[in-house]
Amino acid sequence: MRLDRSPSGFTLIETAVALLIGLSTVASLALLGGRLSHQASRNEANATATTLATQKIEELLAAPHPDTDWQLNPPGGHASQSLDATGLPSVGGPYMVNWFVTNDVPYAGSKQIRVTVTVEGKTDVQSDILTYLVR
Repeated sequence: MRLDRSPSGFTLIETAVALLIGLSTVASLALLGGRLSHQASRNEANATATTLATQKIEELLAAPHPDTDWQLNPPGGHASQSLDATGLPSVGGPYMVNWFVTNDVPYAGSKQIRVTVTVEGKTDVQSDILTYLVR
């Protein structure tokens, strides 16, 4: 004697396969979300570092007396400043702005100015701008 079964419903194996596919999808989306969040944070820090470097270059270029201004003639040709994300000086701020001034490069009477901004805790974020001051 044969029992007739109704074709409706899912078997245990079909349910397990569907559950496995669903869990794999959720796990993949969670990993992607974390990666996107990290990338967005990195991009924001990089944009801020570039803005701070540009502001420092503009500040140095606007110095009224390049031969007497300590920023354009720092001891040893190098100076640095710790800033917060808004560009204000901050002890232990996450952004470190370094500027290097080299006299008579590329020719006599000019100055080479290199501004580098690094971000504490983010070794892959750095902004580096090079310009020349001729007066």
